[in-house]
Amino acid sequence: MNAKIQRKKQELAQVRDTTRQPTKYLRKEIELLEKIQALETQIIALQNRETNYQQQIQQKEEQIQAKQSQIANLQSQLNAKTTAEQQARTKIAQLEGQITNLQAEKQALQERMLAERQQALAE
Repeated sequence: MNAKIQRKKQELAQVRDTTRQPTKYLRKEIELLEKIQALETQIIALQNRETNYQQQIQQKEEQIQAKQSQIANLQSQLNAKTTAEQQARTKIAQLEGQITNLQAEKQALQERMLAERQQALAE
């Protein structure tokens, strides 16, 4: 594009210096070519920025996925601990029930033993 602009400028200088032809169309063409060149530069800069943004977005998506995976892992661990805790609580309740039953049986045996002693002494 730059080479084309330079050729047109040379053509403009030649027409201006050697002839009496109007140069308005050449000046306008050069102006438009320079605008096109400036716009192309802007487009390239915008494309580069867009590519950079897309890369940053991709990195953020990967970070989000990693964090979501960590959350899922922690939730799984929490659920496992909660299940284990519930099982432990159930087992504790069962054992406490068994202790209560054994204490009642112990008390009944002590009472029976005491009653048999008293009966043996009375005879």
